[in-house]
Amino acid sequence: SFTIGSNSYAAAGVPDLDQPSQTLYADLGDTAYPAVIASAAFGGGSSLSFNMYGAPSAAGTVVVQAGDYVRTVEVASTGAISVLP
Repeated sequence: SFTIGSNSYAAAGVPDLDQPSQTLYADLGDTAYPAVIASAAFGGGSSLSFNMYGAPSAAGTVVVQAGDYVRTVEVASTGAISVLP
């Protein structure tokens, strides 16, 4: 799920690479090139999951901004993921 206010995301059921006993978590604001999650919209919420066949729970987008650069990550209902300019 994506957390707009804290510019982070977590991947439930996916272990962290450095701390395998914890869930994968990323804070986009705590990097060499900080970014913010401007929006995340998947079927009326900010959570996204995939089934065992790769189909998403809902199609939608995440908008990420770093300085003057803005990119939209689009998840199609088929599970295809695209980064739009």
